[in-house]
Amino acid sequence: MTFIKICGIRTPAVLRHCDDLGVDYVGLVFVAGSPRFLSVAEARGLLQEYRPRAKVVALTVDAPLGLLAELIHAVRPDFLQLHGQETPEYAKTVKEQFGVGIIKAIGVRTAADIERGALYPAADMLLYDAPPLPHQAGGTGQTADWGLFTGQGIRRPWLLAGGLRPDTVAQALRVTGADGVDVSSGVESALGIKDIDKISDFFRACR
Repeated sequence: MTFIKICGIRTPAVLRHCDDLGVDYVGLVFVAGSPRFLSVAEARGLLQEYRPRAKVVALTVDAPLGLLAELIHAVRPDFLQLHGQETPEYAKTVKEQFGVGIIKAIGVRTAADIERGALYPAADMLLYDAPPLPHQAGGTGQTADWGLFTGQGIRRPWLLAGGLRPDTVAQALRVTGADGVDVSSGVESALGIKDIDKISDFFRACR
């Protein structure tokens, strides 16, 4: 069964809708400047209002360990998504210090980028995304080259991200053989605003 992650959630209504559908992972973005940004206090309040059955993923970019400690204490995520230039050593330190699941995101320009996933043994899951734009780590709506994944034999659970939409995700899964998918801008009615109908359409297309 395909894993489904909806990222950039900011409201209890969307969290509840994702749970009602049976989404596997819900992502909260802790990256200042993102249209999907939540402060630690906002995220804590959101999850106090509705704590989903889906696994909660906290997305950070090159965050200092002090911020991660604050975030983990307040939000209690199931996973941290490291979406920046974090090194394998950093991922290992985070895993050992906080005992939380790790998803390492890697922007893909060439097949060599896919192979870099093997350098992160501390990651429980890999996420392959479109190459980042300047000053924007993810959620850009850009698409990775799906053909690069042919024959890669990735040896860990992994998610495909980057420009996925309800009308393209089935083809993306067929071409890449991904274990799961991660969507943000592709299920929005406006920048940073999740659309419940689009989330439903995306879920049905995956299943």
